[in-house]
Amino acid sequence: CSSLAPHCNPGDCAPLDETIKMLVSRLYEPVQIPEEGWGYFCRDEVEAIFDPLGKVTLAKDAWRDVLLKHGAKEAASQRISELVGDRRLEKYCVWFLAALAGMPFVVQELQRHLQRDAVVDACMCAIIDILDDDLECDWLLSGRTLMVSQQEVPGMLELMAQAMLA
Repeated sequence: CSSLAPHCNPGDCAPLDETIKMLVSRLYEPVQIPEEGWGYFCRDEVEAIFDPLGKVTLAKDAWRDVLLKHGAKEAASQRISELVGDRRLEKYCVWFLAALAGMPFVVQELQRHLQRDAVVDACMCAIIDILDDDLECDWLLSGRTLMVSQQEVPGMLELMAQAMLA
């Protein structure tokens, strides 16, 4: 679906619309990944949800709006606490949410999870992906600052410094 999304608008391709709805509905299902790697989802299945939805979000703002309308932000935000201990999946989840909601979300999650190293790491990576404008790649989030004012920058920098010291 992530390859087709840049070429279609929401509503233009029913199979794509249905696939995106199905992936978002999977975000509402609990994730339990015990030590041996099995639960309601396996790691590959969780990645297979976050990765294409993030790429669809980056494809066109219209897709981002559809995902927000379907509650993808709220559903994925709930998953962060279930991914404790799996740094890779926490990064995928934060990256997807950064693609969807931009810098304000990343700052909010950094504040909420300042004592969780893996989430701090994921947030820092997302901030780098948002601010880095000299690379071309699928995961780059440049342009996702979304509603950050100049007045908020000093507070964000202070928060990032606190996170690095934590």
